[in-house]
Amino acid sequence: MAKAANMIIETKGGFSVYSDDRDMILPLPVAGIMTNDDAFKVADEYMKIKDLSKTLGSGLRDPFMTMEFMALLVIPKIKLSDKGLFDCEKFELTDLFED
Repeated sequence: MAKAANMIIETKGGFSVYSDDRDMILPLPVAGIMTNDDAFKVADEYMKIKDLSKTLGSGLRDPFMTMEFMALLVIPKIKLSDKGLFDCEKFELTDLFED
């Protein structure tokens, strides 16, 4: 995970996949979430990185979109934020391991 995160840091944003024998990055250098590249090129690269993540074992239909929506704190239930898990119904950070 650290190598995948470092790949994103090096390109100043994007999606990455890393394993011992394969890695791939889709750079998104504009604010870390967008690019100025051609939309068709980006779509092609997105499909490739999504397929690679599935080849490496992801059971999600679209793992990157799932991660993106998990970070949106406005969608109900529990979301992942930079501060930890957020309970959207209570509107507070939560600890799954509470009694």
